[in-house]
Amino acid sequence: MKHLKTMSLDDKLIDLRKRIPPLWLSGGILLLGISMFTVGVIRGVNYLVVLSAIIVFFGMIINYSGVFTKRAVKAIDSTVRRQGRIYICEYTYDSYPEHFAKIFTGDSFTWDIEFSPIYWSSKKGWFSAELRYIPGVEWPSLLIVENEGVIFPKEIATKNPSHDTFKAYGIKIEEKDTAIGESSSSCDT
Repeated sequence: MKHLKTMSLDDKLIDLRKRIPPLWLSGGILLLGISMFTVGVIRGVNYLVVLSAIIVFFGMIINYSGVFTKRAVKAIDSTVRRQGRIYICEYTYDSYPEHFAKIFTGDSFTWDIEFSPIYWSSKKGWFSAELRYIPGVEWPSLLIVENEGVIFPKEIATKNPSHDTFKAYGIKIEEKDTAIGESSSSCDT
């Protein structure tokens, strides 16, 4: 198998489809936890009650993390598409890099997302992107950046007034003078 960052766009989208956690996994873990809780309460076995709480919590985490991947997979086939510009930033917190995208759609606001760079080469700067939406979700669920990669949110996006967002992160809006893929702006505050 090719390294994810050197895959073609089609290969990345095929791989993304395979990343959805199976429904039986989170459902089975939740069912196991509820069953253990019931047995623990009925029989008075306290450690089963505590263990069941841990198992249910683990099942909820699996279910929550899979939501954004499922949305991205739905957006692969979505016909609701729009061209936009994004600005990619990387911040380091406690020696761990976190990746953010500021999505500028041409409206009077931006969407700020945090993403995992699974299909991204960690380049910073301005990029043109195809934004793909799914019904019931206001922000883009999938961003296709031509010749660069695929991005999808790993948590709920934040809607911000466009210029205030860029100023808050210390990004100078020099988009007219900046070629796509070049970073004349800084992510530093």
